[in-house]
Amino acid sequence: MPKDRNSGQQFDQPRCGSEAGGQYRFARSHRLRKNKEFRKIYEGGRNYPARSMVLWMLPSEEPAVKAGVVASRRMFRRAVDRNRAKRLLRESLRHVMPELKPGTRLVMIARRGILNTPPDEIAKDLRWLLRRAGVLLCAEC
Repeated sequence: MPKDRNSGQQFDQPRCGSEAGGQYRFARSHRLRKNKEFRKIYEGGRNYPARSMVLWMLPSEEPAVKAGVVASRRMFRRAVDRNRAKRLLRESLRHVMPELKPGTRLVMIARRGILNTPPDEIAKDLRWLLRRAGVLLCAEC
């Protein structure tokens, strides 16, 4: 039986992923990583602003949903703040990924106010933006 490295206690279940077997992971295959991919969305996509973020969206022919998260140095001077902003955005996106239409390409840009916004408000903002963009599978979600 494996032991937790930090506490030394034995555990039965894997400690990573969600309780639903990791189905809500924001996997590497769903991430935008190349500058070329981001530029393509900025040039051909539409943007939807909210209080805590700006959402850029571009439909694609590929069936996979891909998303990228941006927290600029201009908005957040400290690396700690940039990383926190990106974590907050990724976490809110992780829960709605299964509800997105196939072929959606998203870029979420953090705004300065995101650090003072509760995570449930960020999730609500994201869901509102996705509904406005028309990329949720069910319209009334």
